[in-house]
Amino acid sequence: MIKSATILATVIMFFVFGSVLAKDLYLLNISSSNGLKAALSIVDHARGRLGVDFVVELDSAQVERLTAAGLAPRLIAANMNLDRIYILSPESRAAQKSAISFQPLAYVEDNYLVELDESSVDVARKDGFMAVRLSGRETPLFYNPPMVMVGFEDFFPLDTLADYVSQDSLYSYDTRLEQFYTRYYSTDSIIAARDYIMDKFMEFGYDEPGVNVGIDTFYFNGYPCHNVMCLKEGTTEPDKIIVIGGHYDSYNGETSPLIYAPGADDNASGTAVAMELARIFKNVETKKSILFAAFSAEEVGLVGSEVMAYRMYQQGVDVECMLNFDMVAYNPDEDDNVTLFNGASPVYSYVMRDAAYRVSSLLPALQGASSGSDHASFDSYGFLVSYAQEGEFNTPGWHTNIDISSRLNFPYFEQVVRMAAAAVGHIDIAAGATPIDEVYDGGDGQSLRLVWNNCISNYTYKVLMGTESQVYTDTMDVTPGDCFYDVTGLTTGQTYYFAILAINSDGIGPLYMIENSGVSYVEPRMPQDIALEPQYQKLYISWAPNMELDLNHYRLLRRVEGGSWSVLADNVTESQYEDLTAYGHVMYEYRLLAVDNDMIVSDSSAVVQGMAATFDYPLLFVDETGTGGINPSETAQAAFYDSVFGELPYETFAVGTDPDRISRVEAGQYKSMFWFDDDLSVKRFSNSQDTVDWYLDYNTNFCLAGWQTIYYLTGGMQMYPGDFAYDNLGISEADINTDFDFTGATGQNGWPNLQTRSTTFGGLLPSITIMQPVPGAEVILTYNSSSGNPGFDGQPVGIAYDTGGGKRIALGFPIYHLTESSAAALMARIGDYFAIEPFIYYGDVNGDESINILDVIYIINYLYRGGPAPLQLNLADVDASCNITILDVTYLINYLYRGGPQPQPGCVE
Repeated sequence: MIKSATILATVIMFFVFGSVLAKDLYLLNISSSNGLKAALSIVDHARGRLGVDFVVELDSAQVERLTAAGLAPRLIAANMNLDRIYILSPESRAAQKSAISFQPLAYVEDNYLVELDESSVDVARKDGFMAVRLSGRETPLFYNPPMVMVGFEDFFPLDTLADYVSQDSLYSYDTRLEQFYTRYYSTDSIIAARDYIMDKFMEFGYDEPGVNVGIDTFYFNGYPCHNVMCLKEGTTEPDKIIVIGGHYDSYNGETSPLIYAPGADDNASGTAVAMELARIFKNVETKKSILFAAFSAEEVGLVGSEVMAYRMYQQGVDVECMLNFDMVAYNPDEDDNVTLFNGASPVYSYVMRDAAYRVSSLLPALQGASSGSDHASFDSYGFLVSYAQEGEFNTPGWHTNIDISSRLNFPYFEQVVRMAAAAVGHIDIAAGATPIDEVYDGGDGQSLRLVWNNCISNYTYKVLMGTESQVYTDTMDVTPGDCFYDVTGLTTGQTYYFAILAINSDGIGPLYMIENSGVSYVEPRMPQDIALEPQYQKLYISWAPNMELDLNHYRLLRRVEGGSWSVLADNVTESQYEDLTAYGHVMYEYRLLAVDNDMIVSDSSAVVQGMAATFDYPLLFVDETGTGGINPSETAQAAFYDSVFGELPYETFAVGTDPDRISRVEAGQYKSMFWFDDDLSVKRFSNSQDTVDWYLDYNTNFCLAGWQTIYYLTGGMQMYPGDFAYDNLGISEADINTDFDFTGATGQNGWPNLQTRSTTFGGLLPSITIMQPVPGAEVILTYNSSSGNPGFDGQPVGIAYDTGGGKRIALGFPIYHLTESSAAALMARIGDYFAIEPFIYYGDVNGDESINILDVIYIINYLYRGGPAPLQLNLADVDASCNITILDVTYLINYLYRGGPQPQPGCVE
């Protein structure tokens, strides 16, 4: 059971909107659970949703993988600054004072993705649109399976709560909030409004600050903002939360919200709904917990509700639904119309509609999805929502100084709150919807096992089944206490659809059911999602478990690339395997078979390949510098780096085009890595960042240098523990000087001075990143400013950081545009710091720095044909026997062509 203080604490946390630069944006549609699984293996979050599509940032490699998985992402904008990208949605169709005046990058119905500057955001807001910025948002990818509404008997015991709604109370809340003159997010008066709301919650009896009343403080544009929350804890299902919310900030777009923004309808009315329901429900025993929330900063982009939804998602709070109320007190005629919007599913709008018919004079109209108010934040995190708005939109008063209480219709307002009270009561008494979490194949072609994890002890369950989606022809009772059901008598290869009808201890069923499906076969299924990860001196193979009850084991096969298959492991019962026998520097391939109890073998899985990590080669140089323009040719780059690396032994890996990215297999062979990004514009480090994250988890060394690279990596924001730049590069914050001003750097603590080459911009380089170190990191280079700019001159441009698990260097400037002599001095110093030593290639008998058939021939010539002796005899003693014999020839052949162990250090000399 989650206690009140714990629930409240999960949503009272710090939240900051950040800056993200230069991304390619795509729309991604996920229409199945398998599609979701495939998407999550490639991209871990979205930036919100446009209609039913997710807005995601992708590199070309991710696009390629998603396309191969059948998900077909659609490009909408390339190389965009997310700080300038917004989702525009009308707060109401009636609120639109003009058609959208911006060219959209993409749109779905009334939702638009647009690029805007700050002045255009204000224009859009005045034209009746909610503008939500993409940067700083990391919303999840999710899939909502089919939901089937469940009809209720005429039993609604908590409808009587509607009779406790007080028009006088609503009037007092609304007029008091109006009297704060303005409740714009950056004003002092919204603080007073915050205190008034909190005091009222405590007056109702929620009098334990931090337990059932709290303030969630966050920051927007440098101003502290505050969500006010009041929690009523449930009795039998307290972990399930019903969120009831409305924003309490106000906005006047005709004059200034700083001058006068009474906001009696928008949205003192919605805030009053949350307050009145908190009063009514205080002494009512409810099964589920109810969180009454007043959001701040809605008018500037749904900021307060985004904070709360994000934190509830991150903390895994079980949100039953979010009911949002925004502008619900204006009605100029006799028709009590009310509009109900929804998110991904209309299920809770149906509940609100039915409650309106039962207890009010309202005429509800379902208008489908909307993104113009606080419910949209919760919808973006996969929570189910409903949003109530007055049927005759308050166009004359909306965002003006005549949005005052004297223009509102309080008898109508009372009817809206009656609907809300009955709806919340109905949601509370209903049993929770029960998803079927797993469907196992019996393996006999005629049976399936259904398993649900959300199993409540005092519930009883029925299984509904049919051969068409959402059409159920059979009902089966589940044995009390069981959280599974075995369905038998099925037809081999036929798809069946299932739903669980849960009934609580009061004999009441759910509001809706969640559908799943399954097929029974005789043969075991081909193993899916096989994946390989290099680890130190081993390879880790994993796969999705076969959902089959008669699965006996898996059989894993291996071969050296291009060789013959052999069984590596049989009788594997887990969905993972560690190959501890993989030799270093040998490429292996794997495939998997499933075997059932009758020893029937499945088709083979896909083939995966990889090489164990050894981290023993000295240095990998990752060259991200492009060609053309001010960028040098490949020939010039190669000559420069070959010169400045001097005696450092290195191999080069190029990421010069967008699909290029370094793999764990490649990175895992090297003790040290230099990543240089010496062109000014295109940035590709993010394509490989997951590999670099993995690499830095080992005792390895890493140097990152480039033109704006580190600034792009940090977004120019303050870094904290858990951020890549903080943990791995020792950077706490970064800034950039775009002026042509950098002439080089002054070395600190024994590091060399650096000079820029005069052939690039006359030796004055722009866009150089300065950095501040974290505790324990060391400044090694400082900025030399041609102009003496006090904001940058003498500031750190180079940081060294010994993590205890490897050494790191971050450089805020390009290497190629330094003078050759100073760049060489810097590389030599980094080589010393990383302790890079030449690698001895045992088995490289002829000295060409590779091991191949020529080395085999060299030993044979030496042993039997009078050929020259190896310059170092130990290089030919590859079996470490302290003698050079034909056994060393055999050893090399096995290593090169049969997956044998790598050559060993000899002991002849």
